[in-house]
Amino acid sequence: MADLVFYLIALLVGAVVVGIPIYKAMRMRRAESEPLADDVCVACNTKNVAILAPGVYRCNQCGFTGGSGMAEYQQQILRERAAQMTPQQRYQSALQDLRDARLGLLGVEGLLQDAATSSAMDMVGIGGGLERGQAKQTSLGAAIGQMRQAQERIRMASTKLATSHMAPEEIGVDFGSAAFMLGVSFVADSFLVDLAVHMRINKIREQSRNMLAAVESALQRLESLHQAV
Repeated sequence: MADLVFYLIALLVGAVVVGIPIYKAMRMRRAESEPLADDVCVACNTKNVAILAPGVYRCNQCGFTGGSGMAEYQQQILRERAAQMTPQQRYQSALQDLRDARLGLLGVEGLLQDAATSSAMDMVGIGGGLERGQAKQTSLGAAIGQMRQAQERIRMASTKLATSHMAPEEIGVDFGSAAFMLGVSFVADSFLVDLAVHMRINKIREQSRNMLAAVESALQRLESLHQAV
């Protein structure tokens, strides 16, 4: 009887430990799917906001600017600024945007290499402890940040050149997924969880390399065009 009670308690504790990361992942996924409110500041939760454009507000209390239409609003501002430039100015500005994107993506490779190395070590159980899984996610998070900055630079260059073929694809990583949440759980972590995270790191690495190749190709075309002129 005592053994049965011990087994049931252990089973219950295990279910709770595994369930907490999954519950967190579900909450994060649900929150991400909810539409942004355009009349409430997400930074300080006040309704004291000024509407700048459809779906865009500026908070009169803390100064935060956001809303569901923020991306389009920023693109509109960029288009208006680009329209005021001469063709040569647009070309030079776009060229600098792409060079900045290339520089950032070159740095991403080292961060993703660190993430892949930490992930491989995690799969074989090296360097465990309470920080298990954190090292790879720290490197991956930094890489994603730089990739998104490069992504924005590519969009800016595309707008200035009035072209859509350079528009980058969305970066496919979800830190709120069950795999990532379980990957930083000391008890719930497992080889299969680590393998799932490792595969996602490799996918992001491939995407980063594709982005870099596209930027390099665009730079070569622009520089060749400039030399021909």
